Amino acid sequence: MSGGQVGGFSSAGPGPAPVRGAAGARCPVCAGPVGRVAGRASLGPRSRASGFCPRCRTPYSFSPPLQAGDVVGGYRVVDCLAAGGPGPAGWVFLAVDLGEAGECAGDAAGGTSHTGVTGDTRRAGRQVVLKSLRRAQSRPDGRHGACRVPRRLPPDPPLRHPAIVPMLGEVCHGGTVFAVMGFVAGPSLSQLLRSRREAGGGASAPLPVPAAIAGALRLLSALRYVHERGYLFCDLAPGNVVWNGEEITLVDLQSLRPAGRHLGAFHVTAGFDAPELAVSPPSVGSDLYALGRLLATAALDFPHRTSTYRYTLPTQEVDQVLARHAPLHRFLLRATAADPGSRFTGAAHMASALGEVAAGAGASWAPAHPAGPAEGPEEPCRQRKGPGGGGACGAHTDGGRTADRTPRNPPRTAGR
Repeated sequence: MSGGQVGGFSSAGPGPAPVRGAAGARCPVCAGPVGRVAGRASLGPRSRASGFCPRCRTPYSFSPPLQAGDVVGGYRVVDCLAAGGPGPAGWVFLAVDLGEAGECAGDAAGGTSHTGVTGDTRRAGRQVVLKSLRRAQSRPDGRHGACRVPRRLPPDPPLRHPAIVPMLGEVCHGGTVFAVMGFVAGPSLSQLLRSRREAGGGASAPLPVPAAIAGALRLLSALRYVHERGYLFCDLAPGNVVWNGEEITLVDLQSLRPAGRHLGAFHVTAGFDAPELAVSPPSVGSDLYALGRLLATAALDFPHRTSTYRYTLPTQEVDQVLARHAPLHRFLLRATAADPGSRFTGAAHMASALGEVAAGAGASWAPAHPAGPAEGPEEPCRQRKGPGGGGACGAHTDGGRTADRTPRNPPRTAGR
């Protein structure tokens, strides 16, 4: 999902204003180009804000499905944090919980249905995030305006860890399903690195090695918690990690899936997807590979992560950080090895090895929580818009290429 702003901007010439986000957009169903005005060779200033895919006739729209003031299942929309693609998925909104009374009023007005949102998860005044996921299925009786949320609930029991955003359930409104999750403070890692580069005149500006290692250790605690409950995170990337000082939080749990599942498409981000995912389903090893790539990104901020260094790392001769921190270099080489058998055997094994690197690098870190049952904070803090213009909670805002992959099939770029 792109992190661009919502809406269009004025055009100097005649005709409709260009549509922000339309350039290069692809249909979420057939991956064909959408937004193109008939007869034009390129997506120029006359792009369509809505219409139908010329290949498969799937409807598309670059307009946000919600506006400020809309009430969705008892949540009042405050702002749009990040824009989605031409399909219904990927839009991220800040909202305020109106409590159980507001839920009843919103349902009566908009025909909203719920999955997993109960009175125990409602509290008036709490800030939450609504992320659009997909079009809802129609009810069998075909009642106008009615929709049914498929039974795709968060893990039961829900994940409760200080480094994982709390999932509160799903709601359906206006034919679109929205995930309801906590609101986390701070920019994503991708936004943080981008702001550091801008402050430094465009040159790479990685985080200090001790800070990067401390953040990776916190994420490893969360991954161990997820893996021990029989799940995989699948899409660990800088856009899915809120990095706010010592508070590091995994967000966007829509790619979470049971371990050992061999069927169905899954989401990955180019540059953080293990090589074997082209022919194999996600695994603990692919999650740990992504964590190694994320640590390398935080500590090195090296360019060409999706091209020249898609599955490799810069050498010590090229990157001075690696030259000064040989133990970190050896750790990253093992964590991101092309052969899954050469990587760490699990999150605990990886954390132990990284702890030794941290001791040599002067990183101070205390576990966020033991790997056993955990109870996370009931409500994360507010999140501000990052330098990239979009919120980081539950959204890809790093501009990276996110792909849908099905095992034993080649990857295809998603039109989001």
